[in-house]
This record gives sequence, C-alpha cells and structure tokens, in this order.
Amino acid sequence: LFLITGEAKYVEELERATYNHLYAAENPLSGCVSYYTALQGVKPYKCDQGYSCCLSSIPRGIALVPSFVWGKINEEFAILIYEKGEARDTIRAKDGSKVAISITSETNFPLGGKVRYIINPSANKRFTINFRVPAWATEFILTAGGTTYKGIPGSFLTVERDWKAGDIVELNFGIPTQVVKGGISYPNMVAIKRGPQVLALDMALNPGLKLSDQLSFETAGDIKIKEYSGNYPENWQWKQGYTTTISVNNAPKEIVLVPYAEAGQNAEEVRVWLPASKLIFK
Repeated sequence: LFLITGEAKYVEELERATYNHLYAAENPLSGCVSYYTALQGVKPYKCDQGYSCCLSSIPRGIALVPSFVWGKINEEFAILIYEKGEARDTIRAKDGSKVAISITSETNFPLGGKVRYIINPSANKRFTINFRVPAWATEFILTAGGTTYKGIPGSFLTVERDWKAGDIVELNFGIPTQVVKGGISYPNMVAIKRGPQVLALDMALNPGLKLSDQLSFETAGDIKIKEYSGNYPENWQWKQGYTTTISVNNAPKEIVLVPYAEAGQNAEEVRVWLPASKLIFK
C-alpha cells in the first residue's frame, strides 16, 4: 500500500509491525522462531518448525527491513525509518539532471531520538530529501546548512536546498511514553508504548515477582519510566530496559520493562497487558 500510495500512514504500520511482532518472532539468543507469538505467556520458540514455513519466512521478513528504511518517492530520496546505515541511489535534481547520492546515518535509535546524516551527492545540485515524521514523535527538529525545519507528526518534512558533498543533517525528536487501552480484547488493562516499541514485563528481569501477584496501575495521568541500570541475565541480547512503579499486591513496587521484541528470550513468562484499576486517561 505504501508503494502504491506513498502515504506515511502505511510506514507507521510497517514500523509498528517490525519493531514489535516481527522482531519478537525470532529469539536474539538462538535465532529460533516463534509461530504464534502471543502478547501474554511464554513465546514458543523452536529451531525446528517441522513443515512450517516460519523458520525461513521470519528471517526473510527481517532481511527485507532495509528495503523500507529509505528509498525514492517520485524520484526524490525519502528517509522512512531512523536506523543507522548507508544508502546509495540515483535521484533527480531540481534542474532535471540525475545525481548519484550516498547518505550515511549515525544513531542509536530506538534508544534515543538523535540522528546525524552525512549527505554526499556526486555533484553540487539543488534537490529534495523527504524525512518521515513519525506519528508518535514529539518536537521533530531538523537542521541543515544553518536552517532549522520543524516536522508535523504523521507527515513528511520536505527539505529542498542546494546540497554539496559532506553536508550534515542533524535530526532530533522526542520519544514519548504512551499508555494504550486494552479495548475489547483486554478490558481494564493497559500496555505501555515508547515510540514505536511496545514494552513488556519479563519475569526473568523481575526476581521476586510471582505470576500469582496482583499487578495494577493506580497512578492517574502519564506513566513515567526511566532507563534500567541493573543487571541482565547472562547472554541477554538487546540490553534496552526501563523501570516504572506499579502496585503489586496493593503496595508500590518498581518493575522492569523491556521491548516486547526483546522479552521472553530466556523462555520466561511475558506480559504486555497489565491491569489498570484506577488509571485516568487524558
């Protein structure tokens, strides 16, 4: 649908599926895959799926991710997802000529919202680079050649200027924490989302917490999280974690949350949806 329409809303779905369910379906420790990857329970990773196509389809899906990180829309270069890497392509300049272009990105996204681009066209030309502004992003600010541009969430920020080799683009955006209602499927429950990533409770990172414990959010307003600075299990991959305080058996307790894609790699219970007894939505 994105290739047909060029609309940013379809990239939102690509990003959401990639950072959550696609990555969650392959164990970063072993490479084994999960056929049904539920939001609650133990992820059923297997290295032998029998006659299932998932053993090859999930890694194939992950291998396709670079194809929609960036590319061309109507002969103009477009950056869709903010990962580090390098792209080479040929675009059309404002005067109608074709220009070879190399773009390198430096970032630690999704940990942080800073990206640095080095733009190297084959000739000094005026052309456009389009930057997708994620619908979840806040304060999307881009600077290039001493000019500052502000993006509108859910759209593209178009930067047309005279470019030369070695030009630098600095991009900064906020990655907010959001609370998502459980809806019909998970009534009176909520999930926590940071940027494009859904967070989950992994029992391996919460020693002393039992599945029989009564968990509940009871804080009105926004959920506050901070970066987790504790220890991870041995051989744990993708060390991205956060802490927040919820009610456990009617007493406040700090819990550790990790991206859903990262949770469950040690075959522990995973919970995305958590009870919310008194949470007030704004």
